[in-house]
Amino acid sequence: MKAIDREKQFWPEKSIYFLADSTYIHFPYFRTEDQKQIILNQFKKVQEILRVPITAYSIAINHYHLKFYFEREVDMVKIKQMLRGGISYEYK
Repeated sequence: MKAIDREKQFWPEKSIYFLADSTYIHFPYFRTEDQKQIILNQFKKVQEILRVPITAYSIAINHYHLKFYFEREVDMVKIKQMLRGGISYEYK
């Protein structure tokens, strides 16, 4: 059986996806509105740069949920990197 190359794996186009991600050990990093705005700003960047339409989202104190639609084939790894890396960078 051939191993899956996760770095080059793509998800099908014209599909709806639900992504949930949490903070390290579920620490409540996003208690204030300003802190939650960091996540919202990254959601906007994903929409603008990767052209991924976000249909719904939720931001809690220690995690977020994101529902989006792939019109075309997009690399999920890029979306996760943009969110995680951008949120961490802006939070510091």
